[in-house]
Amino acid sequence: MPRLWLALPLTFALSVVPARAADLLQIYRDALANDATYASARATRDAGLESLPQGLAQILPTVNATAFSQYNDVAIAFRGATPDYQYRLGASNGYTVTLTQPVFNWQNIQVYKESGFKAVQAEATFGQATQDLIVRVAQAYFDVLASQDSLAFIQGQKVAISEQLAQAKRNFEVGTATITDTHEAQARFDLATSQEIAAQSDLEIRKRTLQQIVGKFPERLAPLKPTIELNPPKPNSMEDWAVAAGSQGYPVRAQEAAVEIAVREIERIIQRVSAPPRRAIPPRTRSIAPSDCSFPSLSMRGATSVRRSGKPSPIAKKHSRIWRAPGVPPPYPHANPMSA
Repeated sequence: MPRLWLALPLTFALSVVPARAADLLQIYRDALANDATYASARATRDAGLESLPQGLAQILPTVNATAFSQYNDVAIAFRGATPDYQYRLGASNGYTVTLTQPVFNWQNIQVYKESGFKAVQAEATFGQATQDLIVRVAQAYFDVLASQDSLAFIQGQKVAISEQLAQAKRNFEVGTATITDTHEAQARFDLATSQEIAAQSDLEIRKRTLQQIVGKFPERLAPLKPTIELNPPKPNSMEDWAVAAGSQGYPVRAQEAAVEIAVREIERIIQRVSAPPRRAIPPRTRSIAPSDCSFPSLSMRGATSVRRSGKPSPIAKKHSRIWRAPGVPPPYPHANPMSA
């Protein structure tokens, strides 16, 4: 029981401790997790980076596999033979694996190069979005602090004007001041009240703007330290920063990547019209098992076609080669059962 009575005051004391004021770094971390604009830019970046493996897939081999299994129940009748019917039962299983490797395809090579520039463009756009978030967070954070200072100044000014108003009323009562002095003090007090209402509204707007970025309403913000020292940027020259922005800025890098993408698209259109030769070697591995017999089969096919001005050339070469296991009959023998 004594421990319980000791724990209750401690719990109450901890519950009334004010929340810790959020500094600029904490506000920025909240913005990274909750800002909708930044989240959209991050998703766009991830989608843009997916173009790189998609372009790489255009020049990688393609593998296709198919398989089948069936049960056979065949009854064959021969005229004048005993018995009248012969039954053949068994299962037929088979599979086909096809691998196609483009040896040279200029269109796919251009697509792969273009995907690399699309990834660079996505990264540059996301980097610019990150910098924009830093600027928006800092601007909203310091706007709230400035509004708080303005409100505190106006409230202090209102307190001073209220003292002047009270003194003017006392002087009027004792006859040392006129009614005009009282009315002027009242007008100044009413003006200070209206300025206080406007400052409170401005502070609420600034807080709501910051809430839209960080995802929660900022109750308390940590002000700047009185002894803070702001170091000048290095280099401390506007010309140096302008030169660096012209060559390394995220918008510049994004536009340079966009130019390279446009160049690749134009080259693909030109090559599509001229249609350079394409060559691919699609080997095929096949296994077919009629009834209870199975054997492997390998088929190699290749084709070369030459196009000029978008029209097929009359010269084309095709070759095919089939390999079967020794001693294995062809998969589909030609036989006439009625001739037996």
